[in-house]
Amino acid sequence: MRILIADDDNLSRESIAKFVRKNLHHKVDEADSGLTAWDKYQSNPYPLVISDIRMPGMGGLELLAKINNSENSKHTKVVMITGFGELQSSIQALRLNAFDYLEKPIDVNELANVIQRIENLIQ
Repeated sequence: MRILIADDDNLSRESIAKFVRKNLHHKVDEADSGLTAWDKYQSNPYPLVISDIRMPGMGGLELLAKINNSENSKHTKVVMITGFGELQSSIQALRLNAFDYLEKPIDVNELANVIQRIENLIQ
């Protein structure tokens, strides 16, 4: 499965990408901002987007809303991640149909389980 990871925190994004590539054997593209992620998504939609909520420019919730309003939305699951466990943003993400919401530091077992659930849904 092709996965897009959007996070302005390079260490976080690269760590998640490395784990997913090495242990789960998926193709991963990275974006260091919501705008870059949206550009990549528009040119070649992904079945899974993992996005940080707080990013400069376009944040993850805005990216999620744009994906939801795109013609490919029914073929994409979005998992939101955040380093700030804010109840309001988690509620907003779920109202915008995020598939799941994970807090940093990301528990790789939890991430693997979420990705497995998504794989089972799209097969």
